[in-house]
Amino acid sequence: MIDRIQNLFGKKPDKKLLITLCIGLAGVMLIAGSSLSKSEKSEHIGSDGSVYYENCSEYVSALEDKLTDMISDIYGAGNAKVMVTLENGSEQIFARKDDSKTSSSDDGTRKSESRNESSEYVVLRSNNNENGLVLKVMQPKIRGVAVLCEGADKVYVRQSVTELLTAVLGIGSNRVNISKIAE
Repeated sequence: MIDRIQNLFGKKPDKKLLITLCIGLAGVMLIAGSSLSKSEKSEHIGSDGSVYYENCSEYVSALEDKLTDMISDIYGAGNAKVMVTLENGSEQIFARKDDSKTSSSDDGTRKSESRNESSEYVVLRSNNNENGLVLKVMQPKIRGVAVLCEGADKVYVRQSVTELLTAVLGIGSNRVNISKIAE
């Protein structure tokens, strides 16, 4: 390799310069590799272990994939396709500076009385950026689910799929539609 560098520059390179170039090249490769290896998805894990997405379409896609797998595993359902619709987008709840006092009553309950009706948001500043402190991210509410599956003509399959979706998603059975895939 040193011969190639010597041919390139026409003279023998300085060892310190060669070492510096190698370290610099390795650093550039590490930076480039880390940016390429990052996932395109904006999936995050909250402090309570729950997964949330910044992008609603990614949330819906991940949800549809999981539900499709689960429904396909139900006895008699066969191949399935799932479509989820949302009522709204995700919502972030930001921390506020609380100017309140807490008092205890005789029955042991605690009451919080706000002295200031217009409390301020907690702001984090770093490198000329200001961001609110996010306390909680609320996932979008589900409007409804449409399922197409091969076994939808069987009552027990429709019942099993409906029970699965209402339990997993916390929606009423009136928000679930199950139909047979056209042959």
